[in-house]
Amino acid sequence: MRYFVAFLAACGMSLAAGTGLAQMLEPKPDQAVAKELAAFGTANDIAYAKALWGRLRRARLVGDHRFTARPTKGDQPHGSIQQIIAGTISVKKRRARVLVKANHRGKGVSLEGVFEDPKRYLTGYAVMAKRERDYNRAHADWYWVVYNPDGSLRKFNRKAIAGRVDTGADNGCIGCHKKYGGKDYEMLTRK
Repeated sequence: MRYFVAFLAACGMSLAAGTGLAQMLEPKPDQAVAKELAAFGTANDIAYAKALWGRLRRARLVGDHRFTARPTKGDQPHGSIQQIIAGTISVKKRRARVLVKANHRGKGVSLEGVFEDPKRYLTGYAVMAKRERDYNRAHADWYWVVYNPDGSLRKFNRKAIAGRVDTGADNGCIGCHKKYGGKDYEMLTRK
């Protein structure tokens, strides 16, 4: 079938959607991908995100009075400048390792500018929190969430970016960190 499609393309032929052939040739979404897409932004994910935000604020890892780290250059989707802090906090009576990435972008953003005024270019926080064993065994039990600077949840396709976040592609939280973050998904260590 693949060779037939390549042959048609090479000959300059087009497939009309009305013939039904185009629909037959389109790949059907993988069941696992569909499940992953439905697996984040649930009511439980949002409740945990709210509890996590409160604990992160009290620990001064997010918010107006947060500790700041040395700014470094970053990549999308996080922002051209980032500040990353790792630590351990208690969330819902359980200790959790957290990685907080303050994301900065905008016209004129620079390392010096973020260092001098960490609020000016802040666009949000991307957070990884280690959940209980078997929360998400396939992905090292990490919980993912993206907050706006005020603590509200950022959305993707109208769903809160919280929980087992993946878009079914290499560019989702899980896909990217799995690809570049090693066994622990952190991207800060060499494990």
